[in-house]
Formats: sequence, structure tokens, C-alpha cells
Amino acid sequence: MIVRIQNTYKQIIIKSRWMLARKVSDYSIIANNCIGADISKKAGMRYNSPTVNLQILPGQYCEFLINLDKYLKTEMVELKIFSKEQRELIRELYGRDPESLGFPFGILGNRIVVCLQHYNTFQEGYEAWNRRKSRVKEKRAYIMALDSEVTWKYAREFRNLKLPNRLLFLISATGDGKMEKTDEGLVEVRVNCPKGKHFMNEKRFLKSYYEEHFSGYKWLRQL
Repeated sequence: MIVRIQNTYKQIIIKSRWMLARKVSDYSIIANNCIGADISKKAGMRYNSPTVNLQILPGQYCEFLINLDKYLKTEMVELKIFSKEQRELIRELYGRDPESLGFPFGILGNRIVVCLQHYNTFQEGYEAWNRRKSRVKEKRAYIMALDSEVTWKYAREFRNLKLPNRLLFLISATGDGKMEKTDEGLVEVRVNCPKGKHFMNEKRFLKSYYEEHFSGYKWLRQL
């Protein structure tokens, strides 16, 4: 009986998300990691963005956004030999050298590193990137999620971008859970997530850690 009630409730939630998706289906959510895809999926939206199942290095993400149309028109090529700067930025994010991570990398315009962390081969990631970038809309929302205090220094640049519909997550074990609109076009969320947990792990029924004090549905409605 309990399982039946839970399944019925889930179906109601899914239907309501599809109703929301119809309202925001003409938007693309651009993100530095998988959080944009997670919000899209939970809202029942199609992935109208190539930033799915991958990461853009936090140290390069704002440059990617500033020149987004340019980089979307640029052919991604496989990256196998890494410069000193690229190695440092990858170690900063993952804590390890790129060769030890076990997934392929791409690069845009000989500048922006794309970490294809949920793809088995570069070709698989390349095809998914091209398929989804063809869906990018004129209306866009931009998300930056930083789950290491080492990378929080990049938040300042994101705050200063002259772009609408920005959403910034600062994630730590000491986050106070507050969400506020800090200026025109920017919402900032300080997520509390215990060490050893991922901010997209489910904390309680249908809600992950980053959703504890943040409603993706409300945010999407305000776009």
C-alpha cells in the first residue's frame, strides 16, 4: 500500500513537472557541471544545452559564457596533451592529474577544456555535444555550482557577469542554506552538504542536498 501511494505521488509530481516544462521549454540552461541537467531532468525539460554529463573547468567557465556563441560554433577536438595551466586547473577541480581520471577530454578553440566525465569515449561525448548544442535557444539561464572552497574564488567573476538569469551555488559542509537575490539577474544559494556526500545525492524523498532550501521550479517560473 505504501509503495502504491509513493508511486502515485511520484506520477503527480512528474505530470506537474511536464506542465512546467512547457512554460520554459524555449530556454537553454547552461551550467559548468551536471546540475543544469539535473534541474532540467526534474522539470521534465529536454536538454537544450550541450553542458550535460560533463564539466567546464571553473577557472574557464566565465570565459566560456562571455564568448558562448563563439565556442558553440567552434569544433570540439580531443585533448590528450595538457599544458601546465590545464593540468593545474584540472588538479584544482579533481585533485588528480588528467591521465589518472579515466575519462576523455575535449577542447574548444584551443582554450576551453571540456571534461567528458560521464562518457566512455571522446567520440561519444563529441556526438552528444554536437547533438545538444544544435538545440541551444536564444533565451538562456546560466548556472555555476562550486562544491569546493578551493574553487570559490571564481564566484566573484560569475557575480560580475553582465548576463541575465544567473544562479550561483556555493556548496560546503558549513553552508547556511540561505538563498538570496544579490543583484539584478543573480540568485545565490549557499548549500549545506556533509563531507563525503555529493550535492546532487538525494537527501530526502525527491529532493537532493542542493534543493533543501532551493526550488528549481520556482526559479524556472521566474525566468
